[in-house]
Amino acid sequence: MENQNLSNRIKNFRILKGFSQEALAEHSGLSVRTIQRMENNDRIPNADSLKKVAEALGISIEELSKNTKSLSDLQYLKALNLSALSSLIFALWLGTTSPIVLICSCFIPAIMWVWKKDQIEGIDKLSKT
Repeated sequence: MENQNLSNRIKNFRILKGFSQEALAEHSGLSVRTIQRMENNDRIPNADSLKKVAEALGISIEELSKNTKSLSDLQYLKALNLSALSSLIFALWLGTTSPIVLICSCFIPAIMWVWKKDQIEGIDKLSKT
């Protein structure tokens, strides 16, 4: 896993949340310029700013400030969550309850989990929930 600094983590979580810099500024109560400075590593955020950004992103300060997963890892975990659900929705959309489709909805996430189980931190927690 790649080692990311705080500015990259702020940007990655913002992108994962689907926020623009302007939207993050609005949700956090900070200025757009402050968000830009944080993401460009021009400014080390104080504790209050870091707390506001974390709350706006829906994560804890610890999660934001620790060495976290890369954006691709977070997207993979998101895809793993959605894979079973999307297979079932697709089956219902087709109007079929074929055993093959229902079995695939269980095997696809299992295959995805086995493929990356040793590479992505937190994937074991996700599989237990």
